[in-house]
Amino acid sequence: MQAIPASALTPDEKQTSTTTLDGMSGVLVSPLPLQETLGGRVLAQVATVVGVAMLVLASMWVSAALSGGLMRTVRSSAIGAGIGLAIYVVVTLVRAFTRKGRADDFIKECGAPWGVAVAECARDAPTFGTRAAADDVWRRLLARPDRPRVLVDEKLAPKIAEIPIVANLLEPEPIAESKRGMLAPAFVFLWLTGMSFLDRRPDIWWRLIVFPLLSIWFFTRVPAIRDRIPLLRATGRDLVAGPGWLRRKDDRRWNASDSIAIVMRSTHRGRRSDRAMGVVVRFVGPIGVRDVTFASVSTADFELLWQRWMHPHPRYDLSA
Repeated sequence: MQAIPASALTPDEKQTSTTTLDGMSGVLVSPLPLQETLGGRVLAQVATVVGVAMLVLASMWVSAALSGGLMRTVRSSAIGAGIGLAIYVVVTLVRAFTRKGRADDFIKECGAPWGVAVAECARDAPTFGTRAAADDVWRRLLARPDRPRVLVDEKLAPKIAEIPIVANLLEPEPIAESKRGMLAPAFVFLWLTGMSFLDRRPDIWWRLIVFPLLSIWFFTRVPAIRDRIPLLRATGRDLVAGPGWLRRKDDRRWNASDSIAIVMRSTHRGRRSDRAMGVVVRFVGPIGVRDVTFASVSTADFELLWQRWMHPHPRYDLSA
């Protein structure tokens, strides 16, 4: 594959902007706020976590019923789960209600027009309204006359600049999302599996099913593991990226010609290096708004997405 130096880009491919990423056409680097959960998604996120907790409690109820310790086990489990859920819900809702305050603080400190515009969208999008209402707020960015193809957080720009832009035609590729911190719960459930295996009580069968499955699920979300298993890579068909576009499973697309991709941090700076920062690419277009998460800039899938979205010669006629 051949990388394109900045000097090789044609004048038509260049876009005037205050700050660019290695002179790359269509890229604008700016201070950006940390990613916030999209409006209309908060309650769905809370409901998902509560549903998983209820499923685990139901499994424990069956186990307790078989062992004859129903009331004591269910009572202690319910109390523990209730405390954990209450803490999670409170923290999530507090962050949702204080989102506007964080956005206002960022706006006061940020002098960059696009950074302010992103923070205003994060502030104005309804937290508990419909997804459509929140998406309409974010679509205000599409009306700006200086809209770039991609807006990049200045703290992520140095690492992103190391990704080569490929001149040759790139085949569409499925994009698999990832998140930081998946190894920790994977090892926790693996340890619980081992402890359950050593337990000889008759009610352990559910743990020998649930805990290994949960451990495997978290392990398969670790990019370094997932990317080495072709079957896991082949099943990531929810999102497919091609030259200048990103297609979702209903065959509708975000195109570089009518949409914008916003590359934001999902976490603060890591303790060891910038590579430890989580990344979220927020696609805003006529078809709606979608967050695509990655464990870091160095994740292979982020590179695949970046090279295709930023391809110098978009091919909107290609199918995937």
